[in-house]
Amino acid sequence: MDTNDPPLPCRPCLPAISPSKSTEGVNVDMAGREPLVSKGLFVGITMNKQYFIYILTNKSNTALYTGITNDLKHKVNEHRMKKSPSYSGRCQVNKLVYYEMMDDIYLAILRQKQIQVESERKKVNLINNFNGEWRDLYDEL
Repeated sequence: MDTNDPPLPCRPCLPAISPSKSTEGVNVDMAGREPLVSKGLFVGITMNKQYFIYILTNKSNTALYTGITNDLKHKVNEHRMKKSPSYSGRCQVNKLVYYEMMDDIYLAILRQKQIQVESERKKVNLINNFNGEWRDLYDEL
């Protein structure tokens, strides 16, 4: 890399440390970029946060809603209060029947997207394996 070339962007497109800036006491990768962790941003390591991927259903178990949150009890309560005119509010999905917990936000988002695009049959199997009676898990949180 020529010294006149602009530095490569850090993930996700954050500015790099300039070569003249002191990097003493800072982790710097091979391209001279400061990792996002040292900037106080979350990058695939735990920072005492937990993320929940969850599935809600309605009273008759005919509608499924997949979501992600870092405060599951609060989020399910929001769904129950019908604060949003979204799908979850229209279909009255307020019964928590499935959830997973992860420490990595990026993996949690990927998992939520994966579940979200799965067929209804696969979601039903996922719920049946986790909570075969389809009971509301909210009070167990």
